[in-house]
Amino acid sequence: MARFLVYTSPARGHLYPVVDTLLDLRQRGHEVHVRTLASEIGTLRTVGLHAAAIDPAIEAVSLEDWRGSTPEESLGGVFQTFHARSEHEVPDLQSAIADVEPDCLVVDVTTPGAAAVAEAGTIPWAQWIPFFQHVALAPNTSPELTLIPYTIAPPGLEVLNAPRRRLDLEPLLYPLDAWRAPLYLYYTAEPFEAEGLNFPASFRLVGPGLWEPAAEAPDWLDNADQPLVLVTASSEFQRDHALIETRSQQHHDSTECDDRAVATARGADRTRRLRRMPRRNGHHPTSPRSRNARLRRTVRTRPIRGRKPGHRYPLRHPSNARRANAGDPPRGDQAGNDPTPRGAASRLRLQARRGRPSGRKRPRNAARPGRPPDNTQHRRGPG
Repeated sequence: MARFLVYTSPARGHLYPVVDTLLDLRQRGHEVHVRTLASEIGTLRTVGLHAAAIDPAIEAVSLEDWRGSTPEESLGGVFQTFHARSEHEVPDLQSAIADVEPDCLVVDVTTPGAAAVAEAGTIPWAQWIPFFQHVALAPNTSPELTLIPYTIAPPGLEVLNAPRRRLDLEPLLYPLDAWRAPLYLYYTAEPFEAEGLNFPASFRLVGPGLWEPAAEAPDWLDNADQPLVLVTASSEFQRDHALIETRSQQHHDSTECDDRAVATARGADRTRRLRRMPRRNGHHPTSPRSRNARLRRTVRTRPIRGRKPGHRYPLRHPSNARRANAGDPPRGDQAGNDPTPRGAASRLRLQARRGRPSGRKRPRNAARPGRPPDNTQHRRGPG
């Protein structure tokens, strides 16, 4: 059996999506080691994964894109954060490799230093991507995918090239050069993507990653007889509290809303950032006496998504909106789980066993039986 080393950025929103895949690898008999943020080590160990902390200096570099007053300034903040972290990621992953001696590396797409170490070595490796990779800034946006966020603006390539120079790798000159990993696990599905995108041959759309730490259902859930609206902000503060404020304002202004909003804002300061949320029934939504909203730093969504009675159609699974409209039963179980991400574990296992990228078994322009060549506008599906 193979030994995997997984390296994440210090963000739960990047760690949690890949855990389903890692658990499937462990269930198949593989040994899985994870380097991640220190606060999640205990949680990962309880589910059978070997976990250790990344360099504390990496966690100390917080994401500051929220300080920007324009999209350009915000993107510059992202680049500064990733560049500063990459200086520590290079020696940190090199040390982890020496300690674990893995057969395969799996690297977070937002760790450019770790990606450079993986490419410079001889160990088979892959990257996972937990956010969308196509940004349509204009109607005529190219269908070619480039590595987001690094290829949105020229300074992004320098973020990738800085650790590459340190490891004597060739510099990247063009956005399409940024696809370096032999395999990309893309945690989404085709219904969420624009039509006609040209996915790289190394891409695999593996569906949603829905894992979260086990937790009991909150006490208030049994007494919630209204429909629930779940609003989630980022696990790192990104000034996206406007999502919560907008939902609260919508409810406040409407005379027909009969639902309750449950908002999570782990990255937000609930006392400073959300104090302007509008009141209803005389109470602020964060108040225990508010009838229409609850604000929590974290809420485990599985009990909410699995809420009885009757069949539910969890919209986090890409096909269930269509299935609900057609009157068909939902795909996956009542919590919205779907085995699709487990296919990612199979590809990683093959990659480690054969020592070569599983995403390039066929030349890019070769046609599959019954399908047009990959260089057409035809959409690639999962697998």
